[in-house]
Amino acid sequence: MQANIMSGIDSRIQAFVKLGSFLREFVTYTAEDPVSGSKNPWYERMNACLEQAEMQNAWFTKSNTLFALNAWGELLKESSIKNWLGSYELGRSKSNKVAIISAGNVPLVGFHDLLCALITGNKAVVKCSSKDRMLLPTLVEYLIDVDPDMADQCEFTEGVLKEFDVVIATGSNNTARYFEYYFRTKPHRIRKNRNSVGVLT
Repeated sequence: MQANIMSGIDSRIQAFVKLGSFLREFVTYTAEDPVSGSKNPWYERMNACLEQAEMQNAWFTKSNTLFALNAWGELLKESSIKNWLGSYELGRSKSNKVAIISAGNVPLVGFHDLLCALITGNKAVVKCSSKDRMLLPTLVEYLIDVDPDMADQCEFTEGVLKEFDVVIATGSNNTARYFEYYFRTKPHRIRKNRNSVGVLT
């Protein structure tokens, strides 16, 4: 039983490692040759995804989204993932259905929540922001392409969340009050507004 659990974890790690490798290659390719039609059909799909993402959200400029993709590409390396997971005892609890309500203020802002749910063997039900409906689904499509078992682990919805065990939600302070009431009977992690200061010279 334990061997099967570890095998599943290793398989999921390798899927995300492949995603990280692809993201690094895509960002490098885009910087060197931004014209679509490369040898890898996924480059063209990602280029189309970035264009549609910017149409949905004007803050998601291609340079901003490529910055996010590159950052995740660097983080999704085997050594980094295993070092991160090494702090936790995985496979000791039952699989949960994790509802993820993602914000739309930063490209791929909900990816970490999705990564945590999937790589630990849970199932994810994701409700994307209306300002970011392209990026997460496209990356999940890539994960399914390299590991078909992922197809049963993640679903996207635009409707009311109904069947789930726990929830991770991100929104404004006003939205958080609604989340806290709506999800009061479920284990939840709700993020509110955060403020910071940037000094530009």
